[in-house]
Amino acid sequence: MLEDGIGLQALTSPRLYDAAEWGMRVGGVNLAYWEATAIYHTVFSVAIPIALTELSFSSHGRRPYLRTGGLVLTATVTALGVAVLRFTVPVAQDPGYQAPLPFVLAVVVAVLVLGVVALRLLPRTGGRPTTRPVARPAWWYLGSFVAVLAFLALSHPMFGAEQPAFTRGDTVAIPMAAVVLLTVGAVLMLRSAGSSTGWTPRHTLAVAGGALVGHGVAGLAITAFVERTLADRVGLAVLTVLTAVVFVLLDRRLAATTTTPAD
Repeated sequence: MLEDGIGLQALTSPRLYDAAEWGMRVGGVNLAYWEATAIYHTVFSVAIPIALTELSFSSHGRRPYLRTGGLVLTATVTALGVAVLRFTVPVAQDPGYQAPLPFVLAVVVAVLVLGVVALRLLPRTGGRPTTRPVARPAWWYLGSFVAVLAFLALSHPMFGAEQPAFTRGDTVAIPMAAVVLLTVGAVLMLRSAGSSTGWTPRHTLAVAGGALVGHGVAGLAITAFVERTLADRVGLAVLTVLTAVVFVLLDRRLAATTTTPAD
């Protein structure tokens, strides 16, 4: 919210990134773009890096990453990063535009409220573990791959389309609603399966790997008719293949120490 709402101002700008052309612009806010960006960054900029970090440093257990001082320092650096964005990208790519002051203040208030909810109100641990069966990691890899493909196809313009899912005008509300249902369904499935004693690090790795490979495949479709060089597309394809290979190797390494439940 800070990055796109205040730093880049893409949530309200009628020009930057063609976000306003995605449809469903309400009260000056690019809703279709906001939904896609919020969910995208929640998954790929936050959740997956955290999951991979905790897999890499599993001996640290559930200890917090930061103490109070580190959290304050991180927040300060984040604020400075937003300021750098504000006075670089919009100035060059969207000169003259300024997000409405009420919207800026609303973003600040929303971020503060979310911070309090995350740090003070949400439970620090999950509920009691269950014994429900969990499918093999390969199925979670495939499911995550398909879910990410569906999310990006529904939320981002592909193959040269101006709006997500080839919609026009406010009909973009249809894929937007589908995105909400898909996201809620995925979260509920992961919460349910993740609370089982049958969930292993290999399952977490599979979900992250399927999502990242799906991201790369969808990226080729999203940029298919965008001004990109052949080297860009080949590079993305190679990175996607390498991502799949790396996750297969990591899974084999984890398999040596992890017991996987039957289907």
